[in-house]
Amino acid sequence: MIVNADVTFADTRPTYVVSSWLFARVLGGVLSIAFLSLGVQAKGLFGSSGVMPILMLVEQAKGAGHSFWQHPSALWWGSGDTMIGAVWVVGMVAALAVLLGFVPKLALAVSWFAYLSFVSLGWPFMSFQWDVLLLEVSFTAFFFVPLRLWDRPSGHPAPHPIARWALWWLLFRLV
Repeated sequence: MIVNADVTFADTRPTYVVSSWLFARVLGGVLSIAFLSLGVQAKGLFGSSGVMPILMLVEQAKGAGHSFWQHPSALWWGSGDTMIGAVWVVGMVAALAVLLGFVPKLALAVSWFAYLSFVSLGWPFMSFQWDVLLLEVSFTAFFFVPLRLWDRPSGHPAPHPIARWALWWLLFRLV
């Protein structure tokens, strides 16, 4: 029997390149919708004359001896209407950047922190399961998306297996 050692077979294992690229775009779309919804309601909920002003929530947290590490939020550094709007705009722009594939790793980190800023201090209105799930998926996806300027499907690298398994684990717990 003669065996030709030069013959190689194509690697048929899945790379998850297309699905990981598409996942990041869909997550950017979901984040954009979440920020759009939050932007419509933020002033009425958390503004200085809103139902539950963030300024009051920050003062309550400080009075209870809490700090940034118990309630991580950019709103510790300012909780007026301008700062609420600024955090929302930064989060919305970052979410759109994730959707478009522009600096996806940085954009995902920024949008995650902006959304966390509202969830951690805006607990009366932002403590629902879907808010926490969006934060968890965004945090896990940070390790899933590539570190590049533009993320295009043609040059998208395969995701790291640990990041892929972390997202599968999250999906398993959800289902």
